[in-house]
Amino acid sequence: MSGEKSKSSGEFGEKIVTELLRLIGWGNADFNPTIDCIDEEHKRKSKKHGLDFVFSLESSLINHIQDDVLISVKHNLDRYPNSPTSKFKEYLKDLSQAMECFPYDTIYSEKQISNHILENQVSGVLFWISSKDDMEKDIVKEVNLFRNTEKINYGPIYLVDNKRANFLYKTINYSKKKFGGYKFFYHTTGYNDNDPYVKKDFGDKLPVQLINTNILPIRVDPTNDGPTLLLFINESFNEKSLKRVMGFSQRLTHSWAKNIIILFPDYLEVEHKNVVQSVKRLFDNGDFIQTIKVQSFIENIPSLGEE
Repeated sequence: MSGEKSKSSGEFGEKIVTELLRLIGWGNADFNPTIDCIDEEHKRKSKKHGLDFVFSLESSLINHIQDDVLISVKHNLDRYPNSPTSKFKEYLKDLSQAMECFPYDTIYSEKQISNHILENQVSGVLFWISSKDDMEKDIVKEVNLFRNTEKINYGPIYLVDNKRANFLYKTINYSKKKFGGYKFFYHTTGYNDNDPYVKKDFGDKLPVQLINTNILPIRVDPTNDGPTLLLFINESFNEKSLKRVMGFSQRLTHSWAKNIIILFPDYLEVEHKNVVQSVKRLFDNGDFIQTIKVQSFIENIPSLGEE
């Protein structure tokens, strides 16, 4: 019975993540692939590493790089553990071992998705979702300071918990509903602006480096208002955060955006409007300030009163 329950939980988690992958442009990821295990120290009964998904995309933040993303899905029918670090380290170790072997796999080692690729870069994404816990549960914060006592080279692995998964789901669906579509905005990094033949400013695929971000930039093109930058913020509204995000938005747009909308989950105009005006006065560029609005991406009765 417990085996059936575990199988059911895993399948349910895969369904959740499949929909999230579709929303971020990773919908054609390979499902349930296996990776050749070439390291005897992994001490595996099988000669394969099992994964839930593998997705490859041309990096939008670093020119000529192919991001090969190994995805592991963990789903809890119950709440997250009270002390999640030990379970997290177990999941992390399994995924990191698959990442070590991935470049030598007979199927994936030579796979390139573009003629522009000069180098492959392997990353991992761990979706750890709990259906019975608070959808804003922040496991990243709880496991962030764990000690790597085994000295394992984990590589770049991104943890997506309830809070991050829910943020992606809400913000993307808000953009679709309000503006009829969306593109992920690719900010200049210093590594993606030296080749005009491959540079893209926005597109359908979310860069893996933003999979668990707390600031998600999205470009929309309303018919009447011109290109607009939406900056979704996955934290509570406060003056310090708004100052930081407004400065960030000024560097992002380079004058292409006719409007910039900064969206917090809990912004309430009747309570926070004076804070917004106070922060705006700190910026000298009047034209830039005129483009900015602050709103909430959580639709409810108070949101009807927003400008």
